[in-house]
Amino acid sequence: MPGGSWKLRYPGAYTIDGERLQTVGKDPDAAIWDQVFGPRQEAYVTIESMDGDETEIELVLRNQGDPSECESVVVSWNRFNAVPGIHVAYCTGGEWTTVGEPVPYTLVEGDTFWGRGYEDGRIEAYVNGKLLGTWDVSGAPMGTSGGRIGVFTYGIPDKVRFEDFGGGSF
Repeated sequence: MPGGSWKLRYPGAYTIDGERLQTVGKDPDAAIWDQVFGPRQEAYVTIESMDGDETEIELVLRNQGDPSECESVVVSWNRFNAVPGIHVAYCTGGEWTTVGEPVPYTLVEGDTFWGRGYEDGRIEAYVNGKLLGTWDVSGAPMGTSGGRIGVFTYGIPDKVRFEDFGGGSF
């Protein structure tokens, strides 16, 4: 299980296997790094293994303390629409707001998925170092603030392994 520097929504939902973060169960929810970073922050993860049927993988930015994806800005890759894609959203009080339009993209094993937030509320999404889109979350309550970073998964039919999770202030 991730150590004391992590807050988990559901203890035991993630494990450490060979220095890699691994999901346990279909809906492990969030793993939030328990360190606050400034408004210029980033989070990234390299996907070591996945089976292609995953529903959602999120990078959590600006988390305000609850070990969940809510009260945060998220850079999400998901299959909720007909075309898999990356979008940005934020949650306050259990209510979600999607910002702008999704960018069609399918993540595969070996991809490094990366979200970056700026103090002006700009959020950028990258895959393998290539900028895929920019969104403005300055209207969100936490849109221009600092907070914690993390990862969230949903609808995972099999174990997904992440390596090189990282981030912080830049």
